[in-house]
Amino acid sequence: GRVLHWIEVGLPDAERLTWCSRRAERVSLLAYGRVDIWESKVLPAVASLKNVHVAGLPQEALATVAAGLPRAINWAVMISDGSLFITDENGQHEITPQWLLRER
Repeated sequence: GRVLHWIEVGLPDAERLTWCSRRAERVSLLAYGRVDIWESKVLPAVASLKNVHVAGLPQEALATVAAGLPRAINWAVMISDGSLFITDENGQHEITPQWLLRER
């Protein structure tokens, strides 16, 4: 069967995103890390893939969440109204992704 929604996390290359887009009706990428460098190389190559949506997670927000991480991580993650909510032992953290390609 066909995959309805493929979700990638990280900074995949254009070949990986193209491969995913051929196998799923919709591809969403949560990009984090050196997004600025990755964006200039990869986004132009995948801009024509109409089913690929890319959101960048701000480094500052991720650093805040990561600062208090315990050795064993148990997270609940939810996406609602355009925000990413991470609930852990320390409470709930909200991160608003920056859409880099498509969905806004």
